[in-house]
Amino acid sequence: MNLATVNALATLGAAIVFALIFYGESWLHLKLGHDTRRRVVSFSVGMAVAYVFVHLLPELAAASSEFVELDESRALPFPHLRIYVAALLGFMLFYGLENMVRWSPGEKAEAGVEGGEESTRLRILTGSYALYVFVVCYVMAHEARVGNGALALYALAMGLHFLGFAYGLRRDNGILYRQWGRHVLAGAALLGWAIALLLPFSDSVAYTMLGFVAGVLIMDTVTSELAEQAEGRFPAFLTGGVVYTLILLLVDL
Repeated sequence: MNLATVNALATLGAAIVFALIFYGESWLHLKLGHDTRRRVVSFSVGMAVAYVFVHLLPELAAASSEFVELDESRALPFPHLRIYVAALLGFMLFYGLENMVRWSPGEKAEAGVEGGEESTRLRILTGSYALYVFVVCYVMAHEARVGNGALALYALAMGLHFLGFAYGLRRDNGILYRQWGRHVLAGAALLGWAIALLLPFSDSVAYTMLGFVAGVLIMDTVTSELAEQAEGRFPAFLTGGVVYTLILLLVDL
């Protein structure tokens, strides 16, 4: 079995695990008390944040250099900033979507928002996160296909990140999430893997997608802990960050 096949199977396994997270998150809700659930989520978010600052940001810098080399023949403006602009776009777009959907109940009642409109907003949010999950899995499979990146580190960080925002979607929209939201997100994970292997985009597009992933990851991990109603647990968050930082530093030795 050659290396390409091994990488394809490894990334498929990771994509399946991601899909199962969207189904298995209900176990976290049923088996654990509220306070324990919040500690688990905060720990996961802390690990994801550590991944962003210790591993992903340096990887973005390296990808930006490669992007400049790939883009020399096109002579497009600001190639050295393209990946960072994609990260900013991901951050601002998903922060805007979160604000659009997650109104407080009082604001909804005051604005006269009806159930059908709330469902439409949830569909937009879920569709947007499905696109994000697709991009995450595409980038993972692409990086493994071209021989870049540390698959295990990426898969662990993203799996924990998915656990965190699946928890948020289920908490805020339990019935609709169980009815169709989790199916859409799980399907997006598998589709992202399949497209990367069967119909791959150019390397420059893949690097831009990596920047987009970084922006959304930063936005979601920060807002999930800092939002007033998130009830974050700082000790668990800090522990997760320290543990994963140590893992990343040991791997880098």
